[in-house]
Amino acid sequence: SKDITLTPRQRITVFRELNRLKGLESATPDEAARLATMSAAYEYDGQDTCAADGMCQEKCPVKINTGDLIKHIRAEEMKEAPRASATAKWLADNFSIINSNVPRFLNLVSGIHGVVGAAPLEWSSRLLNRLTSNFV
Repeated sequence: SKDITLTPRQRITVFRELNRLKGLESATPDEAARLATMSAAYEYDGQDTCAADGMCQEKCPVKINTGDLIKHIRAEEMKEAPRASATAKWLADNFSIINSNVPRFLNLVSGIHGVVGAAPLEWSSRLLNRLTSNFV
């Protein structure tokens, strides 16, 4: 992950700066822009690329586990998205059922594609993308 993600020290420093900027009562336009830019970058660089397994603690001279920080941030974000949390939990609880049905679903899509061609599948894919903000 070298050069792809933030170091544990950078994660902590950026997290502190984000909280400082969020806590400002009257942020200047520059501070608001900085907060927006840093928040967007931190989502991937600071959170999504962290394994949150605590291995950083092994290298840290003072044994700070930034994985716990990232787990806490992720948990707080999931509280703000109860529907997504419920969906994720349902998928995790039913993973074996879903996993066993994926080949059937892909065979069905392949069969439909062979009968009707690509156009209906392209149309339905575009529709699903539009309805789900490119989630599907």
